[in-house]
Amino acid sequence: MNNTLIKINVIAIFSIILILSPSSLLGDTKVVIAEGKYVMGDLDSKTDGKRLALMDAKRLALEKAGTYLESMSEVKNYELTKDEVNSLAAGVLSVEVLKEKWKMSGENLMVTVTIKATINTDWLKDRIEALRANREDVGEFKNIQAQLKALQEELA
Repeated sequence: MNNTLIKINVIAIFSIILILSPSSLLGDTKVVIAEGKYVMGDLDSKTDGKRLALMDAKRLALEKAGTYLESMSEVKNYELTKDEVNSLAAGVLSVEVLKEKWKMSGENLMVTVTIKATINTDWLKDRIEALRANREDVGEFKNIQAQLKALQEELA
């Protein structure tokens, strides 16, 4: 009887751990390795160079995890008057710096940062569905782009 009770408790504990695991909490996650580079100018500090290379690596990781492209063309009197292409790459990411490498690129110092990013792309999927439902609301799309840029600058 005690062995049966212990087995049931162990199964229950493993089931709870499995249900509450980070991967199930985060939804659709992807692990991506990305490399960001920055060639430093005369007035850049090493801290600035590393920060900008890390930001480049994060951007590339988000693009690898998933990018939504939307194109809109406007034609009047058989003439193309407007051609717009928008891209959206977004997600919540957790970053681990794997490698940081400094070397000369011509006369300037270049930093290369390699990261391992775990990215939750559920937010991107939700935004894509909302954009498809509201294709006419381009202003909202531009607002989202501005918010993403502000968040990226805040994280940097």
